[in-house]
Amino acid sequence: MTRIKRLSCRHWRLLGATLALTVCLITGSSLAVDLVVDGPTYTVDSDVSFNNVYIGNVSTGTLNQTGGTNTETGNLYLGYASGSSGTYNLSGGTNTVAGIFFLGYNSGSSGTYNLNGGSLSAGFGFVGYQGVGVFNQSAGIIRISNNLQLGYSSGSSGTYNLSGGSLLTSTLYVGKDGNGIFNQSGGSTTIEESSSVSGLYLGYYPGSSGTYNLSGGSLSAPVETIGVLVGGLGVFNQSGGTNTVTDVLCLGYRDGSSGTYNLSGGSLFTDFEAIGYQGLGAFNQSGGSNTVTRDLILGDWTTGSGAYDLSGGSLFTNNTVVGNGGSGTFTQTGGSHTVSHTLTLAGIPGRSGIYNLQGGNLTAGTVNLNLGGTFNQTGGNLNAATFNHQGGTVAGFLSNQGTFNYSSGAFSGRLLNYGAVNFNADFTAANGLANYAAIGIDAGRSVTLNGQGLDNQGNLVVNGTLIGGGPLLNDTTGFLGGTGTLQGAFTNRGTVNPGNSVGTLNVEGSYTQTASGILQVGIASATSYDQLMVTGAPGTASLNGALTPILLNGYRPRAGQVFEGVVSATGGISGAFSTWSNFTPTLVSQPLYAANRVDLLVQRDYTNPFLAPLTRNQYAVGAILNGLAGATSGDLNTVLDAIDGLPASANVRDAFKQISPEKASALSTLGFAAATFQVRNLATRTTNLRFVQGVSGEGGSVNSGNLGFNYSRLDGLMLAYNGASLSNLFSTRKEFKAPESRWGLFAGGGAAFGSQNSSTSQTGYNFSLGGFTAGADYRLRDNLLVGLAAGYNNTSSSFYGSGGSVTANTIPFNAYAAYFPGSLFAYGSVGYALNLYDLKRGINFGGLARTASSYTNGNQFNLYGETGYDLRLSRFILTPSVTLGYSALWIGGFTEQGAGSLNLKVASQSADSLQTGLGGRLTVPLKVGSVKLVPQGYAFYQHEFSHGSRSLSANLSQDSSTLNFQTDAAKRNFAVVGANITVGIKKNLYAQVNYNAEVGRGNSTSQYLNAALRLEF
Repeated sequence: MTRIKRLSCRHWRLLGATLALTVCLITGSSLAVDLVVDGPTYTVDSDVSFNNVYIGNVSTGTLNQTGGTNTETGNLYLGYASGSSGTYNLSGGTNTVAGIFFLGYNSGSSGTYNLNGGSLSAGFGFVGYQGVGVFNQSAGIIRISNNLQLGYSSGSSGTYNLSGGSLLTSTLYVGKDGNGIFNQSGGSTTIEESSSVSGLYLGYYPGSSGTYNLSGGSLSAPVETIGVLVGGLGVFNQSGGTNTVTDVLCLGYRDGSSGTYNLSGGSLFTDFEAIGYQGLGAFNQSGGSNTVTRDLILGDWTTGSGAYDLSGGSLFTNNTVVGNGGSGTFTQTGGSHTVSHTLTLAGIPGRSGIYNLQGGNLTAGTVNLNLGGTFNQTGGNLNAATFNHQGGTVAGFLSNQGTFNYSSGAFSGRLLNYGAVNFNADFTAANGLANYAAIGIDAGRSVTLNGQGLDNQGNLVVNGTLIGGGPLLNDTTGFLGGTGTLQGAFTNRGTVNPGNSVGTLNVEGSYTQTASGILQVGIASATSYDQLMVTGAPGTASLNGALTPILLNGYRPRAGQVFEGVVSATGGISGAFSTWSNFTPTLVSQPLYAANRVDLLVQRDYTNPFLAPLTRNQYAVGAILNGLAGATSGDLNTVLDAIDGLPASANVRDAFKQISPEKASALSTLGFAAATFQVRNLATRTTNLRFVQGVSGEGGSVNSGNLGFNYSRLDGLMLAYNGASLSNLFSTRKEFKAPESRWGLFAGGGAAFGSQNSSTSQTGYNFSLGGFTAGADYRLRDNLLVGLAAGYNNTSSSFYGSGGSVTANTIPFNAYAAYFPGSLFAYGSVGYALNLYDLKRGINFGGLARTASSYTNGNQFNLYGETGYDLRLSRFILTPSVTLGYSALWIGGFTEQGAGSLNLKVASQSADSLQTGLGGRLTVPLKVGSVKLVPQGYAFYQHEFSHGSRSLSANLSQDSSTLNFQTDAAKRNFAVVGANITVGIKKNLYAQVNYNAEVGRGNSTSQYLNAALRLEF
């Protein structure tokens, strides 16, 4: 049986077994009762109210609350007396403590509060007041209006385990004077800013110890101080979750305190961090992220000492100060440290600030290395927009990705430069410099590179003094220039260009240029050019690689000029340059070696490799000019100077083409075009007579074969597919009555036009041709006609590029015959033409503008033949045909005038053309009233057997050696397509218009148009 023993009017003790209280024990407001639970388990599921509640007053007691409201108007004690133990299990309802709840009130007591649901509110909370207290929260809400303290008194111990739910308090002390541990794996802890001392404190008083383990959930506080007063020890371990500090995170607040933050996971957000404010602070980050809105300071005050060890994760700050008023050390072996503004080492000059970069990535807007600061890089990556070395020490190496400004301090390592460097004072690097970007050493400034010396793979301009305590190497990708002095053993594997524009680079020691090295010599005038001077001990220059002259400000030297002492060495010259480049495409440099110097000679060479690729013709011109290169005066020297001044090889190759006799090759091509104009039109005009002559009989018979064809009957040729067999293809021809008129006179005129595109060897042109032809023929028999023709042609051609022209006046004579035995026809002609040529060869290069004029004539022999067979297809006549044309041309030699030393003596030349044609004509004989109309279209495949590449021989008027120029070959295969119409106006009067064009002939085109009248009598 459970008994309630009255101890006094205000104090009731519950003894015995479990009592379930469903109503308030004492009602009314006049009496307040204390509840003491020793032994039994007290269960609350409805509203109760007590003054003070003692769970485990002198022994062991338990209170279970599943519902209702349990109100303590005074305090709640779990484990009151020494040796007692009290437990409060809250799974539902509300527990309201107006005063304080104590877990482990006296030394030797213990109290446990398990919050699994519902809510707890109190003015103050002590977990381990003088004894041992444990608070376990997996759910629900706890609100402390003032402060919650774990391990309040010396020797006490308080533990808070938060896995779920919410904790809200004004101030949280973990280890106030004793030992406190806060374990948070979930839920939320919110420290509300209700007073100036609101915050989280770990290890407050001397001898206290406070630990916060955050593995999940969230923590937020205005201030977090880890290690508060002298002797206070605080540790914050974060492996997960989120910790948000809206103001300051401080590790080691007072002198003698110690605070440690271990971040291995999760996220930390702060406004300001002081690691070692006045005491000792250590921040160890192996993972997670730490974001500081404003400043991170290591060693803030004079007595403060802060250390940050970053091995993983990410750190973001606005500014980082290592060693402000105290001392600070930042060691980075991994992870990333990003400083959006300034990283300062030794914030107050003279203090101690050390940054050890061994791995990971350090990114900063500006790094200020002050007196007392040390930057020691042995690994990792530094990416700083600006690095100001204004005191302090750089050890290991410094990898500069931004701008390195040196003003003072010791540089006991190696500078690796990937950015910009400003030497504002004389600089010494104990282990040298590796340059991958651009560095300048100003006049009056000295840079000393000891240890590994210089490895220049970027751009280095020395206008001051570069002292090599170690080797000085300009590597394969390096460029070194300037007018200063290099002291030591200097090896050039890259490019050295003495001077700034022009000037002298001095080497006190030795100069060695390897096979990959290049010495550039800028030349501004005959007396102003770059020089490399080697003096001192041993004062030697060992040469190899390339010598490259560079012309400045439009200056161009003349052939035969010498630039003395481009390299000089008091201790002697050894070796030689393996290659040397041109001044211009045709002015080559030639080193001249003496015992102590190298001079540079200017020579002409018109076939040197720089001009490549030279064609056979271009090389032939260059070879002739090499034979004349010694000219130093007169017009020839003027011409050679103009060539020497051409800026590019392509310009020189074009000049060679202009100098050559290539334009004379157009004479034969134009002669063949004129012959084609004559013979094709004459053949077409004559062979088409068989469709309009010989009218007789009813219906007007114009018979195929015997110079006539029947317009109204289907006699003669029949469609092949209308016959029963191939033998029916042809029908018996009717007898043809010979026409009364056997003589015929004709006259006609025409035009032709076309173009020839430019090639590597020859200049293109366009041409136009106009002329007339007149002749007479006689019909020896009904089917046999013979005749003579003569005429006149004028051909005008204009060259592209440098200009010029050809005018050709041609007088042709032709004899011809036509034979029409039945459906077969045959035609042939033989002729001669006299060509009178006027050639003007334009020359325009290098400021020269000249025209070379010449006159010559050519004799031309022409043969042409055509045969075919007429097949009638309904009202159409299809005539398969073959043609054969041959032309031979002999052109006399000539000498040009008007171009000075560029006038040519061109030898006589000959050319021939042999073409066959295979094709056909389609004819439609028509009659409109008394007018006979014969429209015709035709197409032939042509093959050129001759007219290939041939040799033109010429000499310059300076009596040079003979130039054998090889012309381009004509396109072998092409087509001729055309159309004409023959009109029988009267019985003995005929008119014809003919047009044809050559198509598919490579880079040339030709079109022909002719009209003629014929009168028979």
